[in-house]
Amino acid sequence: MACGGTAAPALTEYPILAANGDPYGITAGPDGNLWFTDFDGNKIGRITTTGVITEFLVPTPNCQPYGIIGGPDGNVWFTEQQGEKIGRITPNGTITEFSLDSTRTPMGITAGPDGNLWFAGATSIGRITPGGDTADYALGISPRQIASGPDGNLWFSDEGNNAIGRLSTSGKMVEYPISTSLSWPRGIAAGPDGNIWFTEMFEGKIGRITPDGTMTEFTLTNGVGAPSSIAAGPDGNLWFTATGLGRISPTGTITMLPGLNALALLSGITAGPDGNMWFTESGLGRIGRIKP
Repeated sequence: MACGGTAAPALTEYPILAANGDPYGITAGPDGNLWFTDFDGNKIGRITTTGVITEFLVPTPNCQPYGIIGGPDGNVWFTEQQGEKIGRITPNGTITEFSLDSTRTPMGITAGPDGNLWFAGATSIGRITPGGDTADYALGISPRQIASGPDGNLWFSDEGNNAIGRLSTSGKMVEYPISTSLSWPRGIAAGPDGNIWFTEMFEGKIGRITPDGTMTEFTLTNGVGAPSSIAAGPDGNLWFTATGLGRISPTGTITMLPGLNALALLSGITAGPDGNMWFTESGLGRIGRIKP
């Protein structure tokens, strides 16, 4: 499906506080704010819908906070890629860290349908309860990102096996190979259409998979590449970060939005409580907000 459209929704950008900041993951928190990970700054950031930013230092040095998600307990949870820990931060900024019992390199994280948090590790899917107890599932895979699906399962991108995986909360796993070889699937999210959507970073495609495993791919054109994160928007479309910011309709129509600095290096994206889409600009140390 060709990219199209040139109308630019209103865009606002906010520089984060850390001079060496590298904002990566972003999520809507249970407190009505947006929360983000500062990968190189070793911090967790909070930004209000009016743009006021506060940052909190993670106790473990150089832990590289990566994925982040609002939890079912009213807190925000995040992964420490190099710290080998899962972190929890309260709305007022109190951080608790939970060490993992094996080398897992946690990356993506999501709130599961069972009231627990689920995260993608280097070779498995992990689960952590709000109280901090952990368990391992689906050994022998290479997941990067994970999302809770509308079918009550967990869905994840498996970069090593070039597949999209489905995992039940009891640990039953099925994987669906992506027909495009070496696609490097990364971002993954539940769509408004009852399907799961994902990005193919190396091949410049957006994928859609039904709960029973039927897959469709949509190719980005006009020089757009490296799609990374994806999230459902309040407008009924999916929004994604790539070498630019784009949206894709449930039927596969792609629109790229102009107006962003080419050095922005867009990473995470999420729908905010204010009806806007919020995203991170790793290259410029900024948080972006765009009205759908």
